[in-house]
Amino acid sequence: VDAPTMGQLKRFVHLLAGDGRIADQSDSPLGAGGLPVTEWRPGEFLIDRIEFRGPATAEAAEVCVGLYGAETGERLSARLATGAPAPDNRVCFR
Repeated sequence: VDAPTMGQLKRFVHLLAGDGRIADQSDSPLGAGGLPVTEWRPGEFLIDRIEFRGPATAEAAEVCVGLYGAETGERLSARLATGAPAPDNRVCFR
């Protein structure tokens, strides 16, 4: 957490197949199982565990994650480890 959060956020996790299509996904409000985002404080670290099970998981070639505003659906800006803006405001891992 870098700064206080003023609104409700959701996170998305997309499992992408080799052809780039979304094979499976998970969207959920942050803080659903614990502290709401409005209570987060700068310097805190948070863990959000997601499990995928089923045939779509086997197709996954890449995992992409990001955050968006619960009310607007607009993705928050994301940056890569290099500091460059993340394409489509999501960070992907192979």
